[in-house]
Amino acid sequence: EIAKSYDIQNNSQCVSSGGHYNLWKIFSATKRSTKEEVSIFTVDRANLEKTLPAHSKKYADAIYQRLKKGAQRLTRLRHPYMLNVLQPLQETKTEMFFVTEPIFASLANVLGDTTNVDTVHDKLKRYDMSLVEKQ
Repeated sequence: EIAKSYDIQNNSQCVSSGGHYNLWKIFSATKRSTKEEVSIFTVDRANLEKTLPAHSKKYADAIYQRLKKGAQRLTRLRHPYMLNVLQPLQETKTEMFFVTEPIFASLANVLGDTTNVDTVHDKLKRYDMSLVEKQ
């Protein structure tokens, strides 16, 4: 489990979010065995249904499956400019999660959408995209 292998930083506060409707909550963490910094992506099924209350349970299940497939596909992709997955998707009855190299924000967060972010940190507030990144 995640709790046995990783120490979540920032008092367990979500530092970023991403994916459909920014439903992936992203936490900064450290791997206990190597002290390596990582990011942990999590989706809580109950939170998903609360976030999408105007939609049916069938719709929430479809979004959950889409998030799951996206994480599985990301795990299979290997490229120096793609996010590196360190621990593939794991799923319990209530949530799913995977571990990646450290990130400080998703593209949506950098562009100003901080939905599901507990605390917007200074690095994100000060981040300014270069002209090349904006194109």
